[in-house]
Amino acid sequence: MSHSISNGGRPAPPWYDPADFSAQKRAGGATEKTPAPLPTRSATAPTRQDVAVLACSVLLALFWCAAVSPFALSALFGLAGGAALCAGVLGFLGCALALAARRARWTRWSRALVALTLGLACVPALTADEWVRALNAPVLALSCMLTYLLLSGHPEGEVLGASGPVRGVAAFVRAQFAHWGDLAKVVSARGRGGWRAIGSVVVGALCALVVLAWALPLLASADAAFGALVGDALDVLLGADATGRVMDVCRFAIVLPMCFSLLFGVLHAQPRPAEAGATWRGPRASVASVGTMLVLLDAVYLAFVVVQSSYLFGGPGALGLVGGYAAYARSGFFELVGVAALNLAVVLICIWLRADATRSRVICTLELALVGSTAVMLVSAAWRMGLYVGEYGLTRLRLLTIWGMVAIAFLLALAVAKALRPRTRLFRAALVGVLGLWLAFALVGPDALIAQVNVYGYLSGSIERVDVDYLGGLSADAVGPIARLACEARDPNVAAGAAQARMNVASAARLQPWQTRGL
Repeated sequence: MSHSISNGGRPAPPWYDPADFSAQKRAGGATEKTPAPLPTRSATAPTRQDVAVLACSVLLALFWCAAVSPFALSALFGLAGGAALCAGVLGFLGCALALAARRARWTRWSRALVALTLGLACVPALTADEWVRALNAPVLALSCMLTYLLLSGHPEGEVLGASGPVRGVAAFVRAQFAHWGDLAKVVSARGRGGWRAIGSVVVGALCALVVLAWALPLLASADAAFGALVGDALDVLLGADATGRVMDVCRFAIVLPMCFSLLFGVLHAQPRPAEAGATWRGPRASVASVGTMLVLLDAVYLAFVVVQSSYLFGGPGALGLVGGYAAYARSGFFELVGVAALNLAVVLICIWLRADATRSRVICTLELALVGSTAVMLVSAAWRMGLYVGEYGLTRLRLLTIWGMVAIAFLLALAVAKALRPRTRLFRAALVGVLGLWLAFALVGPDALIAQVNVYGYLSGSIERVDVDYLGGLSADAVGPIARLACEARDPNVAAGAAQARMNVASAARLQPWQTRGL
């Protein structure tokens, strides 16, 4: 009868026979200590899904390295954007969604988050505005991290709660390195005999590449002769662009395990129950303390609203007191937007401080009064901006500020809903709503809108002069309006400047590498 020791399915050593030791023990002779069993290892072979995760990780890492090749840092590629970034992010999200499809429990909020994340991933491919791509990059990164947190089994309340962004960033960073050891197990355990040995060699080679990526530059800097030898060897092995090839190989050796670790974490994630007491509420503030603060603020803002009403409803004659439309439009616009944002924060803090207390009609009335005065400030700021744009045209900063006012107005509406209906999911609605507003803003084509407003305003006579140099610095989305200005402008200098601006915009678009081009 053959005997074996549990050692990952391997047979016991030939010198080991339990019967011999038992016989010696019964005979009372000198017995030798029975050798301890060899350490056990998990004999669980990688599943097909594990192998699929490895294959997807290899493909995603290869594509990412090819797309990031012209950039020294991957973060710069994320800011530059383009169709390549869109394809890479959509590919990763598609793999993660496929791995979590059977386990995920979808609600309207989680579906909205995933849909907005997919839409934000398409922005770099659908717009050529460099500044929109750069601003969209951190928004997309945060949205992807929240989506990953959701697909990793975390409850929806944690993902879309006030602590969701912090949890998402922490979980995403941790998950990039949590399963590097599992990659080595999957590669080395796949197959038998020679294939397993090949997998082990590949793992060792990847580890050596990671170490040499740091060690070789240091050694080359320490000794000039060794540095020249390394440079010549790289030129022979990799060609003229040796440095770029080495960077690509090192980047692949780092991106592959990170990508595998993220997808492996989604595949083997287990649904997590909501933590007890995870929703932390603020201290219960008294009606007197909150009410006193709101009464003082409402009194000051009410006086401001009374003064503003003479300008908002008094006609052009009232504006003569402050120097006319242009002077009024330039005065205090950003200050009003800042005060409106501050008031929004005050209202939300008051709601938070009283979340666990009995509802007070007095506090609710004072909060609504503060929201109403803030709304008047927003109307005043929007009117001033309209006057200024009508006189001087539209710019990127002005357009972005208009979007900020719309976002503040949306959040004020949510604050009113929360004050009237305490069960309103304030943070979830705010997160999804603001992401939706940004997605709509990015897909509108801000540079094209700026060029249309300025060109059509100049051609119609509402704007006295147009800055063709500024138009020449816009993206390829603005080519159409600039071409119209070059054809229809009556001033020959403006027409010539518009023609030159159109050539500059078109040539800049043609010089872009394929990684940063849009659709």
